[in-house]
Amino acid sequence: MQLELFRDYLNREMSLIPLIQGTKIPVFSWKKYQYRRAKEETVKRWVKKGYNLGIVGGDISGLVMIDVDDEARLPELKIFIPEIEETAQVKTPNGHHFYFNTAENFAFTDSFLGLDHVELRSAGHQCVAPDSIVDGIPYVWEAPLDHILPFPDRFYIPSTLQDDPGSPAFPPFRSDGRRCIQQILNHNIRKRERNKSLFCLYCLLLKKNEPAYAMAIVDAKNRSMEESLAGEELRWICHEDKNSYHRFGCEAVRKRLAFVDCSNCRHFYRGFKMKENLILKNYKSIPDLSPVEFKLMGIIELHFDGETPSITKLSRTSKIDWRIVNKAVQQLKEKSIL
Repeated sequence: MQLELFRDYLNREMSLIPLIQGTKIPVFSWKKYQYRRAKEETVKRWVKKGYNLGIVGGDISGLVMIDVDDEARLPELKIFIPEIEETAQVKTPNGHHFYFNTAENFAFTDSFLGLDHVELRSAGHQCVAPDSIVDGIPYVWEAPLDHILPFPDRFYIPSTLQDDPGSPAFPPFRSDGRRCIQQILNHNIRKRERNKSLFCLYCLLLKKNEPAYAMAIVDAKNRSMEESLAGEELRWICHEDKNSYHRFGCEAVRKRLAFVDCSNCRHFYRGFKMKENLILKNYKSIPDLSPVEFKLMGIIELHFDGETPSITKLSRTSKIDWRIVNKAVQQLKEKSIL
């Protein structure tokens, strides 16, 4: 390794450790270098012995690193972290290391944002420093440290979220006015609510956001919880083929999550919405309502509130032939009731 290069690392107050020549394996236990940096004379001796160097992540170096071991994951990663194209990066034998500045420590994950072969490395972890050689292949800066960017603010997740609708803990997203999304993000989710809450969050986000971006937000929420799911479990819960997400409505959310309050959401009673906020006890005062129309209006308000039921669902719930239901719905629309 060039002496000028490791001196640059030290000048940037990075903590370095020695790795066995030709490998990424530490020479010895390096826990102490998570809390104090090696002196220049010490690092110089390591280099003269032919050791590779590792850069320690976390607040000791002011770094967080994203390790991508599969090039195929880069397009997905760029969707919600476009900054990787601008920040300092290293070409590795199998992929890339992306470096960001930070003053905080982050939990290690081997499936960052739910992506296989994408690791987030911070305190307690290291990345092979450029100019080191592993299995005969050198690590090389593609974008030097002068290009390093701060880790995006949207990924700073507090350990305990407060019920504050203005909380900046998560990346911006399209909600289409669905207040339940923010309620799930702000709620202190208990273990027994965890799977249902993350599933609902993903389904709701998919309505207006790309799958990879929705997954990024769900993963951020998952990591903010005290008992978070492992990457494989999270991907199973949020598998794209698991349900027809476009049909996932308010009723489905309320059945699963008791803490969600829909009273002030504009999607409440969306679809077959009763004009003038009519309630069931006033239906009889509406002139020219047939018995079928009256029954359907009651079912729509009491059973399908907040969800747009299909003719098939109305037929099954009311136990009325679908053709009769379809005709009654059209008549209610013509009367400007639905």
